Amino acid sequence: MAAPALLLVAGQLAIATQLPEMLMYQVAMALPFVAWLLIGFLQFRLLRWHLRRPRLWIVATLAGGVVGNAASGFVFLGLRTAMDNSIVDGEAVSAWADIFAYAPPVLMAAASAAILGLAQIACFEDTRGERFPWFCASLVAGILGGGFGALVSHYALQGMITARFFDFLSTPILLGLVPVLIAAVVNMILYGVLTGLCMRWLLIRRAGLQRATLVAQFE
Repeated sequence: MAAPALLLVAGQLAIATQLPEMLMYQVAMALPFVAWLLIGFLQFRLLRWHLRRPRLWIVATLAGGVVGNAASGFVFLGLRTAMDNSIVDGEAVSAWADIFAYAPPVLMAAASAAILGLAQIACFEDTRGERFPWFCASLVAGILGGGFGALVSHYALQGMITARFFDFLSTPILLGLVPVLIAAVVNMILYGVLTGLCMRWLLIRRAGLQRATLVAQFE
């Protein structure tokens, strides 16, 4: 998942720095669709001999990824609204600062990963108990990826500010965009590694069950 994530980041940076505002929003909406389609296709190439419905994997990954991204946006809006309402009611901004730095990325990643995992379980063998472990692995990987991505992004932003990195940028939008993209890349890479390990375990487990079934037939 690293290559599509980096492609998405490159596209977002190009949008922020080069494209007119009207075209910027149109391309930004299309980029996640392209990224998830590419992820689904590349994973299909690796998994097509191991899945019950290999072509469905592309559709499930695309649909789950796009819907998950939309759901994570609603999660962010809900948290932002709750924060704004509390501040309007007189609560100190500092009381929300630490929570809002890490809670949205984790909850957004959890929502996105849960929907993606739920969409992909149709490609697994339910009779062999593969669907529930895959969903759990997707959810846990999303939570860990979101948290670690937020942490890396926080310290990367501090380092860039210290190094006066943003003094060389022509548009202020990158000050908010770059940390978000760093968190997204770290999240997707860690999510890919963890779910990849789960997939490997499931395939090894399936092969062991198949051998045991075959041996039992001759006993």
